[in-house]
Amino acid sequence: MKQFLRSITLMAALMMAFTAQAQLPNGSICPDFTGTDIDGNTWNLYDLLDEGKAVIIEISATWCGPCWGYHTSNELKDFYNAYGPDGTNEAMVLFIEGDGQTGMEDLMGNTGSTQGDWITGTPFPIIDDASISNLLSVGYFPTIYTVCPSRVITETGQGSMEDHYAFIQENACQPASLSNDPSLIAYNGATEVCGEAGVPVTLMNFGLQPLTAATIEVSSNGQVLATEEWTGNLNTYETEIVNVGTVSVDGSLDIDVDITSTDDNMQNNSLSASLVQGEAEVATTHIYIEVLTDEWAGETGLELTNTTTGEVVFSIAAGELGNVTPYQWDVFVPSAGCYAFRITDTYGDGMNGTQWGGSAGYCGVFAYQDGEWFNEIYSYDGSYDFVTESALADVQTVVSVEENEAVADLNVYPNPTNGILNLNFNTLDASEVTVELVNLLGAVVIREDLGTLQAGAQRLQYDLTNLEAGMYLMNVTVDGEMTTVRVNLTK
Repeated sequence: MKQFLRSITLMAALMMAFTAQAQLPNGSICPDFTGTDIDGNTWNLYDLLDEGKAVIIEISATWCGPCWGYHTSNELKDFYNAYGPDGTNEAMVLFIEGDGQTGMEDLMGNTGSTQGDWITGTPFPIIDDASISNLLSVGYFPTIYTVCPSRVITETGQGSMEDHYAFIQENACQPASLSNDPSLIAYNGATEVCGEAGVPVTLMNFGLQPLTAATIEVSSNGQVLATEEWTGNLNTYETEIVNVGTVSVDGSLDIDVDITSTDDNMQNNSLSASLVQGEAEVATTHIYIEVLTDEWAGETGLELTNTTTGEVVFSIAAGELGNVTPYQWDVFVPSAGCYAFRITDTYGDGMNGTQWGGSAGYCGVFAYQDGEWFNEIYSYDGSYDFVTESALADVQTVVSVEENEAVADLNVYPNPTNGILNLNFNTLDASEVTVELVNLLGAVVIREDLGTLQAGAQRLQYDLTNLEAGMYLMNVTVDGEMTTVRVNLTK
């Protein structure tokens, strides 16, 4: 088993290198999940949080020595007995067995792929479900997360009972209690930029009443660089990403982001980030990405983000790719600007599969113009390990997909998409327009006769969530002339 082999050679290094480096960033919103424990009881994360409880999630594998050591230290057992349902009822603990290749016999201690009996003496629920581990982007065992009632997740690690209780008693992990309490919980922008960067942050309503307005400022060394007067409507714990203007980065820049419109709970009104100016490859709006996965493709994720707006224009989550499979994507970014490409590996060994008896993976990112390779943005040959690698593309030239005389600037994004697809184009004159989406068997799965559209910009949106994952062809017919764009639908 790959995990067992890798645990011998890499566990110590992973524990040291990744202790403060969870794949779900501290301060992000934890996705909801439902799991059934080994006794048949069903547990839903958000239901527990809605009771005002913090939830500690212990994610382990039965073969993992450090996991066994922490589990049998009884720190979480003592925590659960003191503060769980039979104690003060302030918190909950869930144990997730995160390796899909192990099962009940391993948990009972009856096989060679286990450190012992994990069940006897464990008072909190044990859920054997690797899909939850994948959902929470676990890259190493054990991972100990704490999720606060606000849904904010933090990797709290292998702390003592007292450490865990101190964390859930902190102000940020308490349930909402004030009527008006806007909160900043995360910086969502790139930290390496081309020279100008947007400052997107996650605004949360931590109050009991709807939040409808907030003033947010970006400053550096006391000098205000940007201000955003946000308006909207957020219910308790709801969030929205707000772009607080742009800042210029010459070398490096430390920024502070603050909510200045309220004097309520000042402890959750601020956050900081450090930005650096990186070297960017000159690119066009046609960016081509190709990947050859190794035998453990479920660990690989890809993302392309506009560093000014924070818009993710291309995304492949860990778990979406097949093993030892070639992929190619034509990504047409919507505008010129700075874009950050990032590839991640949830285990930390990149696509360096040869060290485990498999094959090496590959990733290349290129700019294209007039159908030809224009510049290399990123290249990886599978010969070394990584957790995350990134590269910048300074998109200076706008190119478009094949156009006819009646339509211009045709663009679909995000592509690949996991559901929602935007179609933008310009009609040069009043024109009859039809849009079709065709699968590779030739079946038309979406057809829309738009009638006569006036000259100008056309913006359409399609929901593909009910279709099967795969490659499709989008045909846009304008006055009888068809333009075709490939669309990759992932799930």
